[in-house]
Amino acid sequence: MTGTVFNGEARSGDRLLVSPLGTPVRVRGIQIRGGAAEHARAGDRCALNLSGVDTEAVARGDWVLHEAIHAPSERLAVRFTLLATEREPLKHWTPVHLHLATADVMARLAISGSAAIAPGASGRAQLVVEQPIAALNGDRFILRDRSAGRTLGGGVVIDPLAPATRRAGPARLATLAALEQVSPEGAFSDLLKIPDQAVDLAHFEAIFNLTAERAASLYRSADATLLGRARRFALTRANAAVLQERVLAGLGEFHRVQPQAPGIHLDALRKELAPWLAADAFLYMLRELADAHRLDISGGIAVLTGHNTTHNPADARMWQAVMPALLRGGWSPPAVAELAISLGLKEAVLKDFLHRKAKTGEVLRVTEDRFYPKATLATLAANAALLARSSSRGLFTAAQYRDAIGVGRTLAIKILEAFDALGITQRIGDMRKMHRNFVPILGAAKPSVAPVAEKQGPRAPDAKKPPNAKQRKRHP
Repeated sequence: MTGTVFNGEARSGDRLLVSPLGTPVRVRGIQIRGGAAEHARAGDRCALNLSGVDTEAVARGDWVLHEAIHAPSERLAVRFTLLATEREPLKHWTPVHLHLATADVMARLAISGSAAIAPGASGRAQLVVEQPIAALNGDRFILRDRSAGRTLGGGVVIDPLAPATRRAGPARLATLAALEQVSPEGAFSDLLKIPDQAVDLAHFEAIFNLTAERAASLYRSADATLLGRARRFALTRANAAVLQERVLAGLGEFHRVQPQAPGIHLDALRKELAPWLAADAFLYMLRELADAHRLDISGGIAVLTGHNTTHNPADARMWQAVMPALLRGGWSPPAVAELAISLGLKEAVLKDFLHRKAKTGEVLRVTEDRFYPKATLATLAANAALLARSSSRGLFTAAQYRDAIGVGRTLAIKILEAFDALGITQRIGDMRKMHRNFVPILGAAKPSVAPVAEKQGPRAPDAKKPPNAKQRKRHP
C-alpha cells in the first residue's frame, strides 16, 4: 500500500487498521524512496508491506491508522461553495461525486435551511455518502456532477461525524458555527459557551484528530469541568456549578411537594433538569455532589442529604405508637400484620411507613415482614461480639448464636444475615466472625442475655420436640 503519511508515524511491527474497512493489519516492512526504513513520519511518501489484508480489499482513498481514531462516517457536515460559473442553483438532495483526499464516492447533498445554493454562494450542508468514508474537521473536498464530467464547487468538512437531523435547531447551529473555528482551541472555547449543552470529548477529539496529550493540555487551558468515565463530557466551571445548583433546587422542590416519597429516580431527574446531558456524565456529577454530602444516592434514587420522609405530624404520631411496640417485642418484634392489628392500623399503611423509616436507618428490615429498631439490633450485635470473644478463634455458629439469644434458628440466621449485609459479621463456611465494629453503624450497646423489654415465649418452629412415648426411658 502506497501513499503519504498525513500525521503521526508508523514503524515496522505496528498493529494498525485499514479504514473505513476496519480490517486489522500489521506493518511487516516500510520503504521510502525505494529503500527499507524502520519508520515513516508525517510528510513521507512511503510504501507499507501489510499482513492481514488482501491487496484487492484495499481501495484508493483508504487510510491506514491507529484503531483509536477509526471512525468512518456516512454523514459529513460541510460548508460548500458553488462555482459562480454554474448556471443553475444546486438543489437539495442533488447526487454528486465527492472527492476527498484520494477517495471518490457517490453522495447526496442535503442543503441546510434552504432549498438550494445559488451560483457563487456558500452554505452549510450535509453530504450523505453511499459508502463510509474517513474524514476530519478542516478537510478540503471537491464536488463534481453525477457523471463526473463537471466540477460543481468545493468546500471544507465541519463535522465528519454529523448526526442525522432533518432540520438543525439552535444548539446544533451554534455547534456547527463553533466547529468552523480555525483551531481546536477556538472551537472548544466556543462549544463551551453554548447554553444547556456539554461537549462530547470523544467526538471532539476524533474529528480534530487530537492526541491524548494535546487534548488534556487544551482542556486544562480552557479551565473546563470534565464529567463522566466511559464517555466524557465538558462544561465550563460556571455552567457546571449552575447545573449542580439546579439539581439541588429541583430535589428540594420535589421533597416539598412529595415529602413522603423516598426520592426521585436518577433518569427522571436528568430528563427533567438536563435532558441534553448523557446519563453517565449526569451520574458522575451527582456523585460529586454526594461526595460533598449534599445529596445521597441509593438504589438509583437521589435524595437531599438529611431529608427524612417521615418528618410530618401524621408519621410522628404513628412513630410514637410503633416504636414502643417494636421495643416490647424484644429479640422478636411483631410481624407487620400482627403489629397493624394490635395498633389498629391498616397493614399497607404501616408497611409503607416502616419502609420509609428503614431508609432513614431508624429501623432495619431483618425478615420479609419484621423490622427491628436500631437499639435492639445494637444489643443483638453486642451479643454476637461477646460470643466471638468467648471463642478461642473468634468464630461462632448460627446454632451457638441462637442459643445465646434464645430465638428460633430461622430468625437467628436472618439476624446474622442482616449483620453480614451491614459488614458487622462475616460468614466463613458454617461459621461467622466479627468483621467490623457495630457501634458506628448501630450505636453503642451492651450484651443482654434476655430480650430488651418483654421475655420471649417458647421458642418456635425449630424447638426440639420432647421424645415420644415409645422413646421415653422406663424407670423402675
